[in-house]
Amino acid sequence: MQEKALNMFHGAISMVWIVLFICWVDKLMDYRIAGYLTHTQFGVVVTSIFPLYVAAVAIHEAGHWFGGRWLGFIGIKFTVLWLNIERHGQHWRFKWAKRPAKLAGLVVHYPVGSRQLRLRKVASVAAGPVANLATGAVAILLSYALAGPAGIISSPARLLTVAELQLFGLVSAFMGCANLLPRKLSNGMRNDGLLLWHLWRREPALHRQLAVTALMGSSYAGLRPRDWDSILLDHALASPDSSALDCSAWLLAYSHHLDANRPDQARTLLYACLDKLSTLTSQSQQEVCCEAAYFEARHARNAAQAQQWLEQAQQIKALDAADDYFTRAEVAWTLGKYEEAQTHFRRAEAEPLVLNANNAAGHILALERIADLRARLATVPATTAPM
Repeated sequence: MQEKALNMFHGAISMVWIVLFICWVDKLMDYRIAGYLTHTQFGVVVTSIFPLYVAAVAIHEAGHWFGGRWLGFIGIKFTVLWLNIERHGQHWRFKWAKRPAKLAGLVVHYPVGSRQLRLRKVASVAAGPVANLATGAVAILLSYALAGPAGIISSPARLLTVAELQLFGLVSAFMGCANLLPRKLSNGMRNDGLLLWHLWRREPALHRQLAVTALMGSSYAGLRPRDWDSILLDHALASPDSSALDCSAWLLAYSHHLDANRPDQARTLLYACLDKLSTLTSQSQQEVCCEAAYFEARHARNAAQAQQWLEQAQQIKALDAADDYFTRAEVAWTLGKYEEAQTHFRRAEAEPLVLNANNAAGHILALERIADLRARLATVPATTAPM
């Protein structure tokens, strides 16, 4: 019943916006008939709704981004429609890519530290709609200031400016209101309003999600897994609900125990995640299977089991040049195929996905794994034949 009511409210907001847009077009038509605008000018103003919509999306995501930065979040990715801006270490890469999960925009950032994390998350989420409402209000006020008290504009340039400001104000106001009204999107994700509602109600799942993101933020900030806050780990592992969040928590705890040289506890958590592979995307499933292959090869010395997990990773989707050469090198070493291990290792040393420059702690761990295998490969005589 509550969801139905929210959908009705969202429909009402959409109808109000459509009515206002029609009134705006009708008023613009009056100026066109009176000869203040040409056909071309009229068409340009009306069709400018798409670039103005893109600008409103960019402002919305910028609100999330800069709000998060001010509150101590590490920004990783900023997406507006097909434009993707992503951090790679100290550099940024711009590329055109498929829209993520059919969203108009997306910001990926992680908090540094857990102090007042819920309130910081609330503020960063609210910053997007607030940025839309603020810029929309400014645009409407500027349009009225330019139009003057009588609202009659004879200058075509001023008329075009006023019309664009009014349209941008309508688009921004609608985007801000629509995002603040709680609802679930067609792709199953929560919009800003629904996320704020769950944060306000202190939903248990949101507490777990906050703990998981805080731990990831610690890793991105360079804190090794063995030094992570144990209280955050307990929050992340609390109240499993058979969702993908369980696997995220288990993998983080696995990294913590493995880095602290507790392989038995690490193995239990890793296999808990492997039992729930169906809750993950195919890409994540393959990454977990590759990690299982590495663990069995390096820490359990179980060559058969390592080979099995590597084969399962390849069955999920083909391992290509962008995948985990290092895991294949580790498994080949365990199997005694030293020349094959050397071949894969040389590729792994320069593999950018292994050396993730964004995740500072993960980068350190990857370098340590590479140094460890390099040292073992150096002990193999050059004439050793593959087994």
